[in-house]
Amino acid sequence: MKYLIANWKMHPDSADEAAQLAHSVEQGLLGVENLEIVLCPPFPYLNAVKEATDKIHLGAQDVSAFEPGAYTGQVSANQLKNLSVSHCIVGHSERRNFAHETEEDISKKIDRCLETGIIPVVCLGSGLKPDDSDATIKSVLRKQFQAYLHGKSFGALLLTYEPTWAISSSGSGRVPTGKHVKEMADFLKELISEEHISEYSILYGGSVNSRDVTNFPGVDGYLVGAASLNGEEFIALGRAISNFQFLNNY
Repeated sequence: MKYLIANWKMHPDSADEAAQLAHSVEQGLLGVENLEIVLCPPFPYLNAVKEATDKIHLGAQDVSAFEPGAYTGQVSANQLKNLSVSHCIVGHSERRNFAHETEEDISKKIDRCLETGIIPVVCLGSGLKPDDSDATIKSVLRKQFQAYLHGKSFGALLLTYEPTWAISSSGSGRVPTGKHVKEMADFLKELISEEHISEYSILYGGSVNSRDVTNFPGVDGYLVGAASLNGEEFIALGRAISNFQFLNNY
């Protein structure tokens, strides 16, 4: 199975726009096989996206690290599950940067997802810089992987390599090579084998679009930000992934 996950971040401006975008994406990708699509809108639009689609999975961009209780402004995993949320992004570098999330926070959020049967989409690569050596990158990935995932029991895991500098909003203008992404994906598989996690997929995130998506073999799918807000581009991206027969080879 190939995965295409849309992170809409703090867009669009209204529930109607969210519903229209979700519906157009679903209609545009009807008949595309072997592709699991997950849309992650802002919290206020979860229900609108749910009602506008039938076959697309609903995802959340965040979840509270706490169990249900007196935590003003937070949204529990139970509440997400009751809205039919099946996936949740955890550990995104923008959450670490702007919301100052710690490794402990992220670990607890993963726990809340696992307790409720939500599949965590765990991002690794926060804090990485464009000129970091491969050894430095692997050291950071290992540290984050162990802090977030060590000792946990997973039914399923989507692990995303997303170096901060490659995200379009970072403004670096740099995109890793396919060779680099494959090397890091293989490294993550080694880490996963140490934890005996049997059901998992490795994704890549960072300035992905329909023109360059086939430059990143060695992964099982993609976490997409800016390109997911353009319905035509996202549909083209989904079709490009589905037609790419050598996604896991380099």
